[in-house]
Amino acid sequence: MRHVAVSDPRGSIAYSDLGVERILALDDNVGEVERLIDDWLGELLSYDDGHGTDLVPTLATYLDLGGRYDDTARELSVHRNTLRYRFGRIAEISDHDLADVDTRLNLHLALRAWRFRRAPRR
Repeated sequence: MRHVAVSDPRGSIAYSDLGVERILALDDNVGEVERLIDDWLGELLSYDDGHGTDLVPTLATYLDLGGRYDDTARELSVHRNTLRYRFGRIAEISDHDLADVDTRLNLHLALRAWRFRRAPRR
């Protein structure tokens, strides 16, 4: 059985239990996966790196929690106003509309790819 360590709330999971990560794991897709990450997260990743902010983890938590605003604030231990400010910065920097379902899907896939590509392989 093949195992892959994935930065995921479930911890390490069996390859057979992966969903979209199976596609992300294919060596043939490396270039496309990296472009997906850069296209959807590149600006935010650069901003976080240059400014010491946590916009990408904030976005990841929000999407992982199904877009539940209050749950996200609670999970991140931040006030709702802080979260509102972060989402404003995310929208401004990335020029993505978080109200759009296709945008949220693409951002979530890019976040999954970003985490997956950086997870240690076994």
